[in-house]
Amino acid sequence: PKGKPLSHGCVFAFIPGTETPLQSYADPEHTRKNPNPMILDRHGAAAMFFDQPYKLQMISQGGRNCTKGKLVGILDMSGHGDLNLRMTP
Repeated sequence: PKGKPLSHGCVFAFIPGTETPLQSYADPEHTRKNPNPMILDRHGAAAMFFDQPYKLQMISQGGRNCTKGKLVGILDMSGHGDLNLRMTP
């Protein structure tokens, strides 16, 4: 992969075509809810499972500054699916 991992970046989950927040889960059984935004780990990774289509927005700065970071990507998934996310800006 090119670049450095998006360490501690933020990932916001939305219903596709909207800005309505969408719940993601930490496990495939959908029993453990993730926060929204999800903060990526130091490797730029996070486990995010969904029970419906989703849109993700990735922000470069993590922690308490998610709203002040730079938008680095949008992923719009029109079908169901799970995501093991690793981002590099």
